[in-house]
Amino acid sequence: MAMFANSPAPRAGESASADSSGRQSLRFRTDPFRTGPLACGGDPRDIWTQYALDAQVVGVRRAAPLDSPAAWDPAPAGLTLRRWLRGAGPRTVRPLDVFLHLKSLVPPVRACGHLELRMIDAQEGDDWMVPLAVVAALLDDEPTSDAAASVVAAHSLAPTRRDWVDAARHGLADPQLAALARETMTLALSGLRRLGVPPGVYGVVERFAEHHTMRGLAPAHTRQSERDACPAVPEGVTAS
Repeated sequence: MAMFANSPAPRAGESASADSSGRQSLRFRTDPFRTGPLACGGDPRDIWTQYALDAQVVGVRRAAPLDSPAAWDPAPAGLTLRRWLRGAGPRTVRPLDVFLHLKSLVPPVRACGHLELRMIDAQEGDDWMVPLAVVAALLDDEPTSDAAASVVAAHSLAPTRRDWVDAARHGLADPQLAALARETMTLALSGLRRLGVPPGVYGVVERFAEHHTMRGLAPAHTRQSERDACPAVPEGVTAS
């Protein structure tokens, strides 16, 4: 989240400050039962199941088209999927109810038959492939995965919701996050070389790393720095 934050937005109640990932900060200010990170440690399948069961149900679908305003009723207060499955809901749970409930969960990393990374802001130009390549290297290249796991263990990383919120707010302005980002990016670049990715892909990642990560900057910071370095052109003056 800190490496790829790219939606600067005014911070709530602080007009002089901006969140690096405004979209994720906004998401974090909604229902914590469905937006917070999953717990670390243990079997990921068990952790995801418990997370989904304990999340509150958003609504109960009627027998009407999904695009109809009458398609949904508000869920009873405090109704979780677990309680609904145990008979506490307004009717029996159907398979579609479970599917729609799972689609309503938006933690930073979501299991949807694949890993959906919801904390990576939209990147400019070809930079969209950078987070994809970095994550692929961290997951698919065994030496890189082992090295990344050692980094996590060495720093005793078990991020809480507060840590994720801070990453969205500050990006790589946090010195510890900036140092970890540089270490992670270095590992990913080595992994991409071993994976034999096309030179064009590697070049985009390397350029991104040099322009942003290794300088301790998220894209949002770079954009702000470039705006600050270019004074506004007075009205009536033509810039050549």
